[in-house]
Amino acid sequence: MATVLGLVVTGGIANADGGGSGGAGAGASSGARTGGAEITLATGQRVGVGPGGVLAGRAAGLSWRTGGDGDRYAVPPAAAPYLGRPLDRSLFDVTELAKLGAGQRIPVRLTFAAGVAPSAPPGVTLTTVDGGTAGGYLTVDSARTFGAAVRAAIGADVRAGRPAGSGELVPGLTDMRLASVAPHRVSPRYPQAIVEFRATDLAGAATTTGVHLVNTDDARRADVDVPVVDGVGRVAVPVGHYSFTASFRDFDEQGEQTGLHYVVGTDVTAEAGSTTTVPVAESAASAQVSVATPRPTVPAQAMVRFVRSDAVGGGFEDLQGVADDDALYVSPQPAAQVGTLHYVLQYSGQSPAGGEAYRYDVAFAFDHIPADESLRVADDQLATVHQHFFGDPAQAGDTGMLYSGAYDDVLAHTPTMLNPSPAQQMPGEVTDYVGTADGGGWIQAIVNGNGLPFWGQPRRYLAGHEYDVDWGRGPLAPGVGQYPEPAGCVACVAGDTFDVGLEFAVDSDGHATGFMPRGVTTSFRLYRNGTLVADRPMPYLDAELTADPAEPADFRLRYETDQTAVDTVSQATRSVTDLTFRYAPSTAVAMPAPGSCAGQSADEPCRVLPLLSASYRLAVDARNTSELATQTMRLRVGHQRYGRFGSTAPITAVRVEVSTDSGTSWQRARVAGAHGRYRVSWANPASARGSSPSLRLTATDALGGTLTQTITAAYTIAG
Repeated sequence: MATVLGLVVTGGIANADGGGSGGAGAGASSGARTGGAEITLATGQRVGVGPGGVLAGRAAGLSWRTGGDGDRYAVPPAAAPYLGRPLDRSLFDVTELAKLGAGQRIPVRLTFAAGVAPSAPPGVTLTTVDGGTAGGYLTVDSARTFGAAVRAAIGADVRAGRPAGSGELVPGLTDMRLASVAPHRVSPRYPQAIVEFRATDLAGAATTTGVHLVNTDDARRADVDVPVVDGVGRVAVPVGHYSFTASFRDFDEQGEQTGLHYVVGTDVTAEAGSTTTVPVAESAASAQVSVATPRPTVPAQAMVRFVRSDAVGGGFEDLQGVADDDALYVSPQPAAQVGTLHYVLQYSGQSPAGGEAYRYDVAFAFDHIPADESLRVADDQLATVHQHFFGDPAQAGDTGMLYSGAYDDVLAHTPTMLNPSPAQQMPGEVTDYVGTADGGGWIQAIVNGNGLPFWGQPRRYLAGHEYDVDWGRGPLAPGVGQYPEPAGCVACVAGDTFDVGLEFAVDSDGHATGFMPRGVTTSFRLYRNGTLVADRPMPYLDAELTADPAEPADFRLRYETDQTAVDTVSQATRSVTDLTFRYAPSTAVAMPAPGSCAGQSADEPCRVLPLLSASYRLAVDARNTSELATQTMRLRVGHQRYGRFGSTAPITAVRVEVSTDSGTSWQRARVAGAHGRYRVSWANPASARGSSPSLRLTATDALGGTLTQTITAAYTIAG
């Protein structure tokens, strides 16, 4: 199941289970998507990978980069000064680390200076030594030890009055990288030139830092981290045009970031036969970022997103940020001469303690980096979003996090990181003033009281309008959903590649998760023309298969979940979802970019398969509990859609049944409505108070597709 927005969640995923394995059935690809994967960076930060966006578990200045190679990198602040010297960026390559699987060892390769006998850095276990090189690994636990050593080394530099990262991290260590990744080399197929960076600090003295240099004729030609030591860093690269970024970070004596000067060079030309000298002065980052809001706010996080597109449609994104009231400075730059520049400043602030709960999420976009970064938010640039958070009565905690990320026509094509809130009461409510200066597009997400992330889809808000958004309102059930814009496809065909699946749980507003609590068991089966083609155990949610796209076929998907062994889940404890659909070339609707799916290419667009989808909205309180004698529910039945793209086949029948005796008997509910929108009602008998009834939905469409879904303990009747 492909996604345009590859997601990363760091920290806060207390109970996510992304591990597991299982072979594909006949005809199915073994590379099908799992429900999500929890991984660990080399410095110990826990990271979960799934569909949606990028969620930083705490506002601590984690940087995010998409390289010219298409991989995605999440770099903690204390590790940034060591990139390229001696820490290779592969140690923070989320794309590669996700392939290792949850809880697996992180294999590393180390190189030491001539004459230095290899020794194990803190947390690293060596398994082989060959001259000046060694192999070894980190574990989930020992990576935290290594991360603590990195922060301690930064703190030692601060105490000694040295530039952060200028001291020796490990005696004689010159390179440490992920063992499964080949060293990145600049392409020798082009004439080479020398670029020399001269770095100075705020006082004008030579300093140590790192520079990220990318070719803007074609980012695939060169995308390198250049270490700058004692003011000088040199690299040989193909002749051509370049852009660079450099981060000068302030740290305290514990190795925690306290401020950032972000220096950008929009256009640099490397000419053959000469050395191009480029000044990288910390003082060039002279514009301090500040945001004034109509109501008082306490800063939670500010970040800048630098999207630099090359001349052939590729490029890279670099995201840097600070937390709380740490200072952030950027260097003014003109618009790009080669390719394009898209610069977005995003700010999140919360209400002062002790009063009404509100927050601001605002963003401003430019085709250059302005000299004046003191931005003021006007009332007529805001939409008001009332965020409502629901929870399971048995959930582990009463706090979670709300995240927001700006989304516009450029950011739609690049993975994104979302600003985290401080701890958010869940169940609870907050008024979110959302900015529209960048077109009003936002992606939002939560991590709930059980530590599970739920992602929303891109949504565009209008200034002056009010909205209500429910998170975690039940019943939570597997589904495919209906999305307002093209996005990563849940069930699509591209060329001869069919990728058919579901999300693990979808709430009443269509927010979805592929993560599963520890202790859950699942089963995924896919049939084509009556033949089983995939039989996937937990945690798999889909299957890929190859078939002739010109040949019509009948598909059946059966997905079962069981959460009865999970102590923190008391609702939607079991579910059985049985979907059938008839595929024909005419029933699969082409979806344009930024939609994405397995098998997609320039010649083979994603085509959305006509899977039925249901959205339930129960009349319940914030614990998904009802006091009503006559229960009501709004129900929408349709097809997987991405804006205008997806099946519009009419819904021909809908039936809802309720059981208050664990499925022994079922009573038919009253269903009123048509064209996919229904109001459903049934009795909550006094004899069932304190229990959790089950729901069963049956629906059909004009194409012959069917959906049967049974949800055990869908909600709770108050005792």
